[in-house]
Amino acid sequence: MNRLALQALSCAAVFTLCGPASAGSVLTAPGKVTALVLSEGDNAMRIGATIPGPAVNPAGCDIVNAGFALQLDAPGRSAEETRMLLNNAQLAFMTGRPVQLYVRDDLCYTMGGFPHRVVSGIVVTN
Repeated sequence: MNRLALQALSCAAVFTLCGPASAGSVLTAPGKVTALVLSEGDNAMRIGATIPGPAVNPAGCDIVNAGFALQLDAPGRSAEETRMLLNNAQLAFMTGRPVQLYVRDDLCYTMGGFPHRVVSGIVVTN
């Protein structure tokens, strides 16, 4: 297989990757990742995203102030799964690709004094 075809195949595979999502998660409408901020003290990454349509708020977070957060030390998640989620978040941010977030329906995470909806999976689409 020539090099260009291999690169195209690899690129197509990367853009359809989905980070692992926990059971009981709700998928948001497609949107864009606008910011990624690492919060070391909380061991979490804040994900700024523009998600159109009704706000997904399954855990009862205060959605006026709630953002999205990816816990880096989530119980039951392997280091490989966390790495995949981080890679997908970075890919969506750097390329401007549409993204859908799986938001946990049982947890609202307080970070920096504000509630955050917990992201358990990330789907980067074309």
